[in-house]
Amino acid sequence: MMSSEIRVALLLSDFSCEPAQLTEIVGIRPTRVWKIGDVNPKSGVAYRSSGWMLDAPSGSGDDLDTRTRWLLDRAAAEIHQLERVTKSWSVKLYCSVYTSGDRPPLFLSAPTVQRLASVGAAIDVDLFVTVHDGE
Repeated sequence: MMSSEIRVALLLSDFSCEPAQLTEIVGIRPTRVWKIGDVNPKSGVAYRSSGWMLDAPSGSGDDLDTRTRWLLDRAAAEIHQLERVTKSWSVKLYCSVYTSGDRPPLFLSAPTVQRLASVGAAIDVDLFVTVHDGE
C-alpha cells in the first residue's frame, strides 16, 4: 500500500538577536530553536545561523495549503514586528514530503502564495521517497 505524509514548518533564520526575543515578539512558542554554533542533532553539523521553527501540527489539515495557512494565521502579522529586535532575518516555508510512491498534491492557492510573499518567505520543498524491497 502506498502512502504519503506532508510536514510543513515556518522557519525564521539569519537573525542577530536571541531566539527568545523572537518568541516574545511573535507570541507563539516555537517547536524548536537553535543558535549559531549549536550542533544539529540529526546531522551532527553546527548551525551556520540561528533558527526559530514552528511546525504545523498534524491536526492542522492534510494538505500543503491548509497547513501553510495554519502557520501564517499564527505568525504572519507578527513577522513584520521583528525589526524591533533585529535588522535582518529570513523566512522560509519548509515542506517535507514523505512518500512510498504516491504523488501527494502540493498545491498552494493564490491567496496563500500572496501571504507568503508579503512576509518575504522562500519556499523549500524536500521530497523523500521510500522504496520497499519487493516492490
